[in-house]
Amino acid sequence: MPSLRPEVAERLQFLADQPFQEEWLNRDPLRFPRCYRRQEDVEVVAVLSALLAYGRVELFGGVIEKILGQMGESPGAYVRDFGAAEEAALVPIFYRWNRHPDFALLFRTLQQVYREFPSLGAIFEGEGDPLEGAI
Repeated sequence: MPSLRPEVAERLQFLADQPFQEEWLNRDPLRFPRCYRRQEDVEVVAVLSALLAYGRVELFGGVIEKILGQMGESPGAYVRDFGAAEEAALVPIFYRWNRHPDFALLFRTLQQVYREFPSLGAIFEGEGDPLEGAI
């Protein structure tokens, strides 16, 4: 692993040493997965949040909130049960160039992952290539 330039390492350490400020989460997409306790729910919301966390926080945050509103109490269950009705409900939701077909593809992909693995983390913890034969 390449080493960091000393000035970069020093700046990163300075930032890491700063006391955590809870209000930072108000503008960070990390606030969304932190609302859930079940691993599957946290994973689904973390992926959604990460994929939409570009541009203005005020804009992508509102879109994430709309989608989470449709997901109900358990985003993991929503993904497992994702079907035509859930996809149709996504039609009016968009963020920049992301439209309902993009969200549907994401949820159907996560649905497939959860059919084959107990968690997203399991993909990275297991042996072999989890994508073998996928293409």
